[in-house]
Amino acid sequence: MIRAARPADAKQVVELIHSAIGTIANTMAGTDDDAEMLEVIERYFGQQGNRLSYENTIVKELDGKVVGFLLSYHGSQAELLDKPIIDRLKQVLGRTDVTLSKEANEDEYYLDCIAVLDSYQGRGIAKELMRAFEQTGIERGYSKLSLLVDKDNPGAHALYVKMGYKPADRIKIGDYDFLRMIKEIG
Repeated sequence: MIRAARPADAKQVVELIHSAIGTIANTMAGTDDDAEMLEVIERYFGQQGNRLSYENTIVKELDGKVVGFLLSYHGSQAELLDKPIIDRLKQVLGRTDVTLSKEANEDEYYLDCIAVLDSYQGRGIAKELMRAFEQTGIERGYSKLSLLVDKDNPGAHALYVKMGYKPADRIKIGDYDFLRMIKEIG
């Protein structure tokens, strides 16, 4: 079943977040130590009002286990959702010039990250999560969906093309090169 995430899902979802965004999770946590990063991301997930919150997450649950997740938000909320993360990074890093890359445009409902446990891949779970994301966008009256795909992930790119997303532009986040893909809806 697809459902809204709950704070109690943190342990399961945080591992999936890390698998989806890699070292970007370390950047957002302000540490190179993976154990510390997982703790920080778990705290973000359990709190309201930030980009990585359970509030912005849906999960696919099978037999009482979270096997996939999708995190999304509207681009017009990005600055507000990033503020708690930036504030923490300023404190931890002792710097005032901390920023996060702007991933979504103001007019886009943005799919930030998605992942499915390896042992459950190939069962259509990512498509199911994406359909739920798209349906939420329609229900909220949004007209444009967006996502980023790593240039080195042809499988994800093929899925997004199959689901009607079209290339828009390129963006660099940290050491990663991404292609922004757009889908008009509504």
